[in-house]
Amino acid sequence: MLDVDREIQSVWKRVYTNPYSRAVGVGLPVSLLFVMLVIGTQIAFRIFYLYVTDNENAEINVFYKNVPYILYAISIVVYSKIYYYVAKILVDKENHRTESKYESSLIQKVYIFNFVNMYISNFVFAFWAKSFSKLAQNLATFLVAKQVLVNVVEWLKLSLLVKKKITKISKQYDDLIAQSTSPMEKQMLKMQKSIEEQNMMMPHQKETIMNSYLEGIVQLGFVCLFANCLTVAAIFCVITNMIEIRIKLS
Repeated sequence: MLDVDREIQSVWKRVYTNPYSRAVGVGLPVSLLFVMLVIGTQIAFRIFYLYVTDNENAEINVFYKNVPYILYAISIVVYSKIYYYVAKILVDKENHRTESKYESSLIQKVYIFNFVNMYISNFVFAFWAKSFSKLAQNLATFLVAKQVLVNVVEWLKLSLLVKKKITKISKQYDDLIAQSTSPMEKQMLKMQKSIEEQNMMMPHQKETIMNSYLEGIVQLGFVCLFANCLTVAAIFCVITNMIEIRIKLS
């Protein structure tokens, strides 16, 4: 009888674990928990909005009437970021055998959650409150607050974190180039410095592509589903995309 090492047996068990059972038994409850958290947040902001609008003080109403929209836009961005990292952990635990199945599972989780997270407030105003003026106000505030917040975070990430790493790598290679006496070695160090700098600019290409597609699909959904209430939404999306491209190119 062939003896198999116990460590190899444990590796085989991990490799051939059924991903579907883990996706249904662990991934689905966790995803539903986040969806319920989003719905609960929407109900809380709706109650806060009704409290503000029912207040008899007109000055308070004018000051606070946009606060629920802004807070909800911030919560949407925060929930999206948190769930993305949670979804990566869940998909890692599912232990898919191929990279395509791994990416498909991650995309399904992230896209379905973001559909609920991004659009639930608009559907509430459209079908529950039945107020297209409030829907337009919510859509405008959300697009402005979310896109501005995302672009600011992207700019800070690129200007502070990435440029700091690039500066550190450049200084190290500049010191090596200054210490080198061989022209051939200096040329090789300059080439390696350029490669390292470019590598720092795009550390996670697949994740960046998926997030870019996700952002584009979310904006397309806003334009296609709610463009009748806010016709300038498409123009605003084009402007923000141009600004985002400019930030990434800089």
